[in-house]
Amino acid sequence: MRFVFTVAVGLLFAPCINAIKCNSDDVLKRYGISKNTLSSSLQRDTPPSKTAEQWFLGICEEDGFDAVPDCNSKDILCGTTRVALPDKNPILTQVIDFPQNIKYNVEQQENGFTLKLTGAKWGSGQYDAFIEFHCSENRDTDDMTFDRWQGSEVKLSVQGPSGCLKKDNNGGEHGGDSGGCLLYTSP
Repeated sequence: MRFVFTVAVGLLFAPCINAIKCNSDDVLKRYGISKNTLSSSLQRDTPPSKTAEQWFLGICEEDGFDAVPDCNSKDILCGTTRVALPDKNPILTQVIDFPQNIKYNVEQQENGFTLKLTGAKWGSGQYDAFIEFHCSENRDTDDMTFDRWQGSEVKLSVQGPSGCLKKDNNGGEHGGDSGGCLLYTSP
């Protein structure tokens, strides 16, 4: 009896840890999320070295996952750090992977949505990522920036069309198929 209960509870929570299927998620299906992997880089002088951080994001399973050097091919989010000393080749010092089967939560906001990825394992710790998508209809592509890494949380921002609600055939905003119900219409 205990085994059946454990299996039933496991199946109940299984959708929370599958790859993100944007077309099936009640919030994500409303947005025109980029089909391309987004990237952001930050370079800092860290005398006597120079440090370069790169972040790569590709959240929707339906679009496939682009191969990114030094990252796992099934990552939703991946960060790398390279350190270069004068007259030396850069050395890869950090890789943090947020795999496609990570737990996630999505919340619709006034001008976009937030995506939280929880429980990435890195070394002996667990890390979360908080990604804010902001609608910018006057852009053709998204711009992703690395905001900060504080404690065990990484924060990134995406400005562009991925944070905007999809348009229906009449130019109104909606959120994809909702069983025939209109989710949102602007006047």
